[in-house]
Amino acid sequence: MKYLHNIKEMNAEKNYINSEINAGYTLSFPELIALTLLEKCNFNCIMCDQNHGSDLRLAESGLDKIIDILPFAKNICLTGGEPFLYDQIDSLIENACQAQCNVYIQTNGSLLNDEKIDYIFTHRVAGLKISCDGATSSTYDTIRKGGSFRRLKASLERINDLRRKLKTPYPVLEFNFVAMQDNIFELSKLVALAREQGVVRINVFALLAYTEEQARKSLYFHQELSDYHVSKARAVARELGVDLCAPPLFCETQPAPGNEAPRVKCLSLWNHMTVNVTGEVAICCGGAGNAGNINEMEFTELWNHPKRAAIRETVNTPDEPACCRNCRMVKQDSANPRSHIQDPGLLETVLDKLAGEGNKHALGALALP
Repeated sequence: MKYLHNIKEMNAEKNYINSEINAGYTLSFPELIALTLLEKCNFNCIMCDQNHGSDLRLAESGLDKIIDILPFAKNICLTGGEPFLYDQIDSLIENACQAQCNVYIQTNGSLLNDEKIDYIFTHRVAGLKISCDGATSSTYDTIRKGGSFRRLKASLERINDLRRKLKTPYPVLEFNFVAMQDNIFELSKLVALAREQGVVRINVFALLAYTEEQARKSLYFHQELSDYHVSKARAVARELGVDLCAPPLFCETQPAPGNEAPRVKCLSLWNHMTVNVTGEVAICCGGAGNAGNINEMEFTELWNHPKRAAIRETVNTPDEPACCRNCRMVKQDSANPRSHIQDPGLLETVLDKLAGEGNKHALGALALP
């Protein structure tokens, strides 16, 4: 298809114009499509709340509607569970390649055997976002139960050998790191490992706790420890040329009056679509809820769902809804315990217990309005 690049650029330009005028209804299409293909996973990580024994998977009826709009999209991101367990992933990648989409796969990396790595290179997968929550076998294997740090390193070395042989930068490699008390002390070492293994970026995410055990590991209650190791990792990253995308230090989250961070403009309502494993389509990636199901509705109905259209018309304005004012993606406040423990009942329980044990951050949180 000779003019696919032009089609994608025209679609992107239309999305930008629509975002500038806060258009609720649009005839354009998403530029980035993120799909949760299934819940099943071969790991049992200590911080994950998904049901990895589930047989739930994205239905082919919904997937077919996504394939139809791929000529307009620039990027598609596949995640799970473990996406390489999805039996239709090869077909989906091939359709994306035909539509000249950049394919990004978020994976634990455990299934990257020689055959799968060869497939990734043959189909020019643009990037792999590999979950790596430790820089040593002892830490990684403890957190990522079912995984093997040694096996992951071997897969990375195989990928780098092929990149050198084929003289290609693809797939671009990134690490996703869930930061918690158990592993924050290895962040600097992970930066060094990234440099060694050709990983260009480390995306650091604060642990989102769903249980009391997880909550106790949250860096909200270990802020000095977190700030020390993130600062150290930043210095190493600058020296080695690795892009470290980490939340601000806790000591940086209270700017002086007049020095507040610039307001971040949201474009995701016009250029981003997220579809979860049941077919429910998220309004955005920041917590505004869902609007329709791709297994039950036509694409244009979903993309211009009244709920999505209403938020498009008010986001980035003084009248934007609460979900936008408190967006968990672009406006997350690390100094707010609710950003780390979203269940109000769990938060109250943990704060009371840790305050009773003398944790100063829990005591401070109890004083918050």
